[in-house]
Amino acid sequence: MNMSKELKTDWLPKLQVRYSRRNREGKSRMLDEICEDYEYERKYAIKLLCGGCRRPAAGPSRTGATV
Repeated sequence: MNMSKELKTDWLPKLQVRYSRRNREGKSRMLDEICEDYEYERKYAIKLLCGGCRRPAAGPSRTGATV
C-alpha cells in the first residue's frame, strides 16, 4: 500500500511531529510500523519523517571566496 498524496498532506505533518518527540526506541518502532504498512525502505521513511527536522544551513561557505 503506497501513501497517497492526500494522506501525505494530511498525515505526514502529524507523523513528523510524533516522530520528533519520540526517543530512540520509539522512533525505531514507528519506523518499523511505517515500513511494514507502506512497504517503504527504512532510509526513505526516515527522510519522510525528518522532513521537518532539518537543521538550517550554516550559511555560505568561505572556500574560494575573495574578500
